[in-house]
Amino acid sequence: ELRFGLIDRYFEHDHDLVVDTRAMLDGPIRPGRKLLFRSGADVNHFSYFGNDDSAAAIAAALTDGTETHTVFRDYSGEWPLPTGAARGLFAPRPLADPPLETARGIVLLVPGLCGSELNVAGRDVWANVLSLAWGGFGKTLAIDNPAVAPGKPLAGSYLALANALRREGYVVRMHGYDWRKSVLASADDLGAALNVALDDSTPRKLPVHAVVHSMGGVLIRAAFAKDKALWQRWKDQPSPSARVLMLGTPNLGSHAVTLLFTGRDGFFSKLAMIDLHHTEAELLAVANLFPGVLELLPRHPDENGADIRVPGTWNAFQKADKGRWPTPPEDPLSKSDELWETLLKDDPLPTHERLIYLAGTAPETPLRATIGADGKFHLLKTAEGDGRVTWASGIPPACKEGQRCYYMSAVHGDMPTHADAYPALLELLKNGSTSHPALSRQPAPPRARGALEAPGEYPPLGAADLSHFPSRVDLLAAATGATLEAARAGARPGEDDRAAVRVIHGDLIYVDSPVLVGHKQGVNNLEQAEYILNHALNGRMQRRLDAGIYAGPLKSFALFPPQPDESSAVGAIVIGIGRIGELSPGRLADGVARALAAYAINMLEERDRLRDKHAAADGMDRNSNQPLELRVSALLIGAGVGEMSLRDSVAAILRGHRDARERLADARLDARVRLCALDFVELLEDRAIQAQKAARDAVALDGELRRRFTVADTLSANEGGRRRAYAEAVDGEWSRIAISAVRIADGSGTQLLFDAYGDLARTERLYNGIPLASIERFTRELISKESDDEEVGRTLFELLLPHWLKDQAPDRRRAQLVLDAAAAAIPWELLRDRMADRSDRGGEPLSVRSGLVRQLASGRFRQRVQRAEGYHALVIGDPDLGALSRFFPQLDGARSEAASIAKLLDDGGYSAPTTLLGSKAERIQIALYQQDWRIMHLSGHGVYGEVLPSIGGDEATGSAVPVTGMLIGEHSLMTPAHIEQMRVVPDFVFINCCSLGRIDADGAALDHSRPGNPALAANLATQLIEMGVRGVIAAGWRVLDDAAELFATTFYACFLDGETFGESVLAARRATYDRFPRSNTWGAYQCYGDPGLLLPRPPSSSSRRVRPVRYDFVAPSEVLAELERLSQQTRYRAVESGPSR
Repeated sequence: ELRFGLIDRYFEHDHDLVVDTRAMLDGPIRPGRKLLFRSGADVNHFSYFGNDDSAAAIAAALTDGTETHTVFRDYSGEWPLPTGAARGLFAPRPLADPPLETARGIVLLVPGLCGSELNVAGRDVWANVLSLAWGGFGKTLAIDNPAVAPGKPLAGSYLALANALRREGYVVRMHGYDWRKSVLASADDLGAALNVALDDSTPRKLPVHAVVHSMGGVLIRAAFAKDKALWQRWKDQPSPSARVLMLGTPNLGSHAVTLLFTGRDGFFSKLAMIDLHHTEAELLAVANLFPGVLELLPRHPDENGADIRVPGTWNAFQKADKGRWPTPPEDPLSKSDELWETLLKDDPLPTHERLIYLAGTAPETPLRATIGADGKFHLLKTAEGDGRVTWASGIPPACKEGQRCYYMSAVHGDMPTHADAYPALLELLKNGSTSHPALSRQPAPPRARGALEAPGEYPPLGAADLSHFPSRVDLLAAATGATLEAARAGARPGEDDRAAVRVIHGDLIYVDSPVLVGHKQGVNNLEQAEYILNHALNGRMQRRLDAGIYAGPLKSFALFPPQPDESSAVGAIVIGIGRIGELSPGRLADGVARALAAYAINMLEERDRLRDKHAAADGMDRNSNQPLELRVSALLIGAGVGEMSLRDSVAAILRGHRDARERLADARLDARVRLCALDFVELLEDRAIQAQKAARDAVALDGELRRRFTVADTLSANEGGRRRAYAEAVDGEWSRIAISAVRIADGSGTQLLFDAYGDLARTERLYNGIPLASIERFTRELISKESDDEEVGRTLFELLLPHWLKDQAPDRRRAQLVLDAAAAAIPWELLRDRMADRSDRGGEPLSVRSGLVRQLASGRFRQRVQRAEGYHALVIGDPDLGALSRFFPQLDGARSEAASIAKLLDDGGYSAPTTLLGSKAERIQIALYQQDWRIMHLSGHGVYGEVLPSIGGDEATGSAVPVTGMLIGEHSLMTPAHIEQMRVVPDFVFINCCSLGRIDADGAALDHSRPGNPALAANLATQLIEMGVRGVIAAGWRVLDDAAELFATTFYACFLDGETFGESVLAARRATYDRFPRSNTWGAYQCYGDPGLLLPRPPSSSSRRVRPVRYDFVAPSEVLAELERLSQQTRYRAVESGPSR
């Protein structure tokens, strides 16, 4: 690493260990030049013939192969990497100035803070990396060193603009100055340069212009304020067209200095990594003494202008920020206000008609420093600024009122290198105004610029936050407020207009762009990522889902653009990924392309609408030519549920992003809206690393993607990322297995088909060759009793599962079974592994040991679902069956259970749960439609496809009509049809009904052996799920009263306490199994729903109860992983219960 670091420092640009990459392109100009560009860890000067791709390209070129035109691209002299940072032989060179006799005028180009070289005895110290590495900033550039002299403006930042001016016939004089010193001390040298320029121009009546950037604008103001004769001479020069163009000048100071001094900017962290002799704190202590830097502290009253120069203010800030940085000394801090007193007393330039101001645009700019109610230091952001200077402190009021203010689509440090704006700058010098599309009279709305209405605050940064060792390019970008790649004129689509790709290790609630997520068809609830986004988006996603206009089928999508009142998220894009087994990489790419193209058009139309509105209000023409740049984030769609490999998911999303841009180009919208960046977001670090490598490899190996994307070299870190000590499926993940009944090839019946979605790119498709009818007969015979027979579970395990799935049982994976109606009638919960280790829960049923929930695969569902808004629960226990109780005795256990559940609901914040114990049918039917119920709990007798006895005399005579439902009276049942008539659909329904078959008073039985039937639970669950209930639990056969009550109360205690549906079911099964090991009640309950489903908690609910947790840590990494998991859980609960609700 040290060897390569030294080589990097030597070249200061891309290279192959021997040759500067740009030098490879500096051959003679000839038509038809072709280029293949490769980069990566395996590429160097000695590997061109050894790497397969470059060797194949060479062979294709030598043999004029047909693939040559796809391997190589046309090269017309452009250089896709930032050339401004090149040094030495291949550095950009200044053009010659035109003769004064033929010149159009003279331009003084004055750079900004850190924009001039600083020399000692002719040796470059700033910004020479070797000098800085040997401690040049801390030793040589100390403010008390009189040997420091200013050099020229930095070529990488200002030479391109100077050359553009020279091509138009201007003589350009680049004025460097010592930005460490007071602006007042440097003003005399600039005044002298202006006088020389005026001397040269007067005989020829040439205008003397000034193009000043950042601090350079304050410097020219000071020169005119100090020397009234100079101002008068410049103002009265013969040519009336002389102008001053200010680019991002902090005319009332800036909190960019605060950003630097408080360690919230990466500059000093990067400089400390380069400097071998000084720490970051030592470098900050040196910079704290620079008068020129301190003078740029804000003067605006809304930006701490009244107290930012008071030493006590900085002492308080430092204490509130845990003493992370040294405070500026009292003397230079107090004296820093002398500049502003001079300017405010007599400064003629800001109000003069020849001043034109150009403001940059950035998503966030430092606005105000404060100590919050939490006692901590906060540096707040605003969306109205250029990244360093707010518009309020930069734009002179006279320029705004006189319509001499323009906005540029570039951040503060990129404004001098924004080549697309050069024609507009030239027009401003010539005419004093411009209509060029690179500049606009009004800024784009925050959302159109990718900014938030309330961006938040700047966190402290340090060396640990840096992703790589900084180069000179990185250092200068941090110092000047620039990006690593400034805009260039004439970028060619697909080559220089490539989208930037990052992989972010962090939590999705912290991303700064809309999040792309997937939703399965037929799933009527929001899964984990959607659930969190929905709360951050004020419930917008849930409302669409309830209305039946959400994504689900392949090719469907739902857009949720960012809204100004949503501070926890920046929108969402949901694509339909079809049913289990339908998603493929090609279908995923198509879905992404459709959704992103629609999102881009939607945002463009919104931007144009807002511009029309603002233009009409201001009486100005609309300017819509400035391209709208959009960044989007994406989860690893399909990889989390095992539909495809992680690599396939990443590659498919990249192709979808590329195809969306092609759709925009086909619609001729690519010049107006750009999908400029794609971020993959992954919570777990190991999966994020896999995604980073997958993105890098996909772009490196696919020539088409290589022309469309650039991938960051390293993983990006954001807030909320988690690590895990080891990767195993039980870490919150549920393995999905789809089971359905299909016709046997010979037509003799049906058999079970298993589709297992795991860690592989393929889906494991397996058949059970035993006819389904035979399996159903066997299961009906086995579950006729409520006692637990271990051999039943082991027999079912061997009978039902294919061998491949049997081999997976020891992995203890949580299972989510996606069942069709036929497969749902099988008691999967009873399965036990015959070969399992009996120790450490090894011999327990799979549903108790690891967890098992069901999900129904159904093609029918209610199109429009209306959800309950309140927190009301209906509890029905042991209805009064009247004379029918001769055959179905009253259930004291059901009544006790219902009373316990009602108390739990009441404690959980559900206002006065309606509890009907032993009530008659009429009262139950009235209550059913009396309120919008969020939870329903039904406990009593149930029948499935059975003929009820008629009531008359002492004997029962059967009627001819079989019925299904819950018995609620002598002649009444509550059927799924009754619940279907409810206008508002409950979130959750618990049906604790079973066929008990008790002996009547005369000893006659309706059916002496009457087994419970899992089909009863499956039937009721099917009806409820199809109408939109999110979670359903139904008993499949008769259960013990005490065991049933324990299962129900344990489940509700967990579910109401904030646990997921899957974890609550698992806790209830384990508690019931441990307490009643001889009963199979633990397996009687069929639990349908998403395992990640969370029950919304009432605002009035008590704080989360803390249950004791036993940890068995064996390594420190396990402790850290658990702390990160708990922190994430807390953040999600904060989002759920925050103001966005």
